[in-house]
Amino acid sequence: MKSGSEKRTGADTPPRFRRRDWLIAAVAFALFLFCIAALLLLKLPRLGETFIERELRRRGLPDSECGVIALTPHRALLGPLRLGAEAGTPRARTAAVTYRLNALRRGSVDQVHLTGLELTLRYRDSAWRLVGLDALQRAMSSTAGAAAAAPPSPAALPPVQRVTVQDAELVLAHPTGNLRIAFTGAATFDAAGRVIFRATLSPNEDALQIRGSGDLNRGNLNVTLLPSRTRLEPWLAWLPLAGIMPPTPTPAVNGSVVIEAQAHWKDGRALDLRVDLHAPRVLIQEPWGQADLRDIRGRVEAGTDWRAATA
Repeated sequence: MKSGSEKRTGADTPPRFRRRDWLIAAVAFALFLFCIAALLLLKLPRLGETFIERELRRRGLPDSECGVIALTPHRALLGPLRLGAEAGTPRARTAAVTYRLNALRRGSVDQVHLTGLELTLRYRDSAWRLVGLDALQRAMSSTAGAAAAAPPSPAALPPVQRVTVQDAELVLAHPTGNLRIAFTGAATFDAAGRVIFRATLSPNEDALQIRGSGDLNRGNLNVTLLPSRTRLEPWLAWLPLAGIMPPTPTPAVNGSVVIEAQAHWKDGRALDLRVDLHAPRVLIQEPWGQADLRDIRGRVEAGTDWRAATA
């Protein structure tokens, strides 16, 4: 009888090696699949850039720029972005695009979050116009044309359903000089071309709250500036934009004003504009002395001279 302490026979050895070989093969195959997946993930941004470049050329925007930082089946991180080569054309540092594949095949994305957006409004021919608007319309022409071919239905989707903006800047380019306004905001769109938006503007480090709505197909835009208090002195640099040249030397102005405004735009022109102003107290320091003004009220309406506003 064989003792239990005796060594196992060689016949028992091969199965042990076979199990170990299978384990090694499984691990090697898993590593191989991991390497393939990693390689695809590394290649996806470049493949995405190639596709975007081809689309921009197809839509008549060969001088635009759109880099791809990261790409997944449900999200793309793009940047930097530039729409055309014209000076002042819309640009952004990054754009995070969230989408569903079934909606993406229909030409729609769920949300776009922009950082470092820069827009320029240029004053020309008695109107403020967005630089690069023609390029933007060309970029959206394919989807817009498809949407216009049939009436909106509950299943129809806009090209972008929601846009949010952070750390953005609006440049007002006027023959007398450029002024910059920092802003953040959000807008939602529907398939019929309607938009609802809100924004916080900080032209002089004072927050101004904006609400609005519009119809992109008809080119209509309604904007309301909620009652906001702002300091007067920084606004002296804005007077040339209203056709008013401040005196030289510019007087020192201390005080604040509450502004409330409503405007309706069509084709870049203010068809209906009303601005109500109320300054409880304003101190103006001139070389010849000081003026103390109390309870100043005024209203400016479109089609009137700012200097002839009622007070």
